[in-house]
Amino acid sequence: MRKIISVVLILSICMIFATGCKQPKKMLETKPSGSTMINNFTLDSKGNNNYNGYIGVKIKIGKSNLKVTMLGRIGKHMQNDHELTILDETKAVVASAKVTNTPDAYYKDVAYVKINANKDTILKAGISYYILSKESKDMDFWYGEKTSTNASPYFSIEGVVMTEDAYDIAFMKNTKNKVLGPVDFVYTVVE
Repeated sequence: MRKIISVVLILSICMIFATGCKQPKKMLETKPSGSTMINNFTLDSKGNNNYNGYIGVKIKIGKSNLKVTMLGRIGKHMQNDHELTILDETKAVVASAKVTNTPDAYYKDVAYVKINANKDTILKAGISYYILSKESKDMDFWYGEKTSTNASPYFSIEGVVMTEDAYDIAFMKNTKNKVLGPVDFVYTVVE
């Protein structure tokens, strides 16, 4: 009996002081306030972690401006921080945020974080934007170009993009309504 208690006590102490655990933190489901770009998405069947650079999506805003409050990235299996960025057509940074394993919201396997901005982030009608996540080889998994989502009346999802430097962006043809990551954003329509 003493051996069993000793073994249990030693294992408990080891678990308390263990470091370097590679399991992602369990995130509580919290829906963000506003609408999300990806709804009812279907993940590619295979995850990737073999790329250094930015992955994401190109979108084109419809007839109304959109106010963006949060950026998101697939949170499933996430162990590392990720820089999230919105670029306009000229590749200028419109907004950015860092998502960690303690996000501001977590919904349908996507981790969301508030945008770092002193003023409202507005995506203007008729303009194209890139929503990107910085990825590192052999780190967190993200999902490929077979990840699909529904269309929106407020913007079109033009297709998936990849870039090593966030400036020379490669657009993959025939990927309408597809998203790499998936990356996401939370928005409200500006009336």
